[in-house]
Amino acid sequence: ILDFAKIEHGSLELETRDVDILACAEGAVEMIRGRAMDSGNAVVLAMPPTLDVPYVRTDATRLRQILMNLIGNALKFTERGGVRVLVNHELTASGPALIVAVSDTGIGMTREHIANLFNAFQQADPSIAGRFGGTGLGLAISRDLARRLGGDITAQSTPDIGSVFTHTCRIILRHGGRIWAEGQPERGATIYFTIAG
Repeated sequence: ILDFAKIEHGSLELETRDVDILACAEGAVEMIRGRAMDSGNAVVLAMPPTLDVPYVRTDATRLRQILMNLIGNALKFTERGGVRVLVNHELTASGPALIVAVSDTGIGMTREHIANLFNAFQQADPSIAGRFGGTGLGLAISRDLARRLGGDITAQSTPDIGSVFTHTCRIILRHGGRIWAEGQPERGATIYFTIAG
């Protein structure tokens, strides 16, 4: 509620620095692992080997908040199966992008439900609050934070199959002062990710 009030008032401050994205993702998973164990679900964190030591210039606290919300929601709506967190990067039409996709095997949603998903104080379905609880603020705050950090959050879902929430932000790949606009650095090179403002 406090974050939402700050966002509405325009007083939310961000503190950007080089953040180890893997450590941030691992931290978010660890903080929510107890909930996963209680629900009997597995949470898998996946990252391709090309992301040896990735860094993002962002607000670590807010990025972790976004990831915890997405992972927590995935667990909440998954009764059987598990949650997968994939950290990757790809070359898009607008340049290199960092991709964090949180997928689950939960209840899923219809296209109509997704349309209202990111509105404050709303949930995908009115019955959701009664069955699963929640204020309907988490995703609204997460998307706003993602956009303030130079990215966005999108959702795809199939009823009774599961959902995928994807946090994407544009980045510049750099190593030793060189810009990596496409392709990969030499094997073993440290890869730094900087959000393109």
